[in-house]
Amino acid sequence: MVKVVALDTYERLKVADKEYGARIPEGTEFVVSEDRLQILLGNNRFNEPFVRLAKDEPKVEEAVVEEKPKKRGRKKKE
Repeated sequence: MVKVVALDTYERLKVADKEYGARIPEGTEFVVSEDRLQILLGNNRFNEPFVRLAKDEPKVEEAVVEEKPKKRGRKKKE
C-alpha cells in the first residue's frame, strides 16, 4: 500500500474515482495498492496523473536571525 495525494485532475476532468465512487478533492491523502498506483499516476485512458506520491516531509524549524545594530560612523565633512 502506498500513500498518495490527489491532484486537481478529478475536478478538472469531472470524473469520480472508481474505487471511492466520488471525486476526490485536491490535496486529499489516501492509500492505494501498487497496481492502482500505476493507473493513478498516468497509465489510464486519460493519460493524466490523478495523484502524486505523498512525502513525509520533515518539519523545518525556522532559523532565528538576529540583526546586529548598525555601526554609526563619523559624518564626512564636506
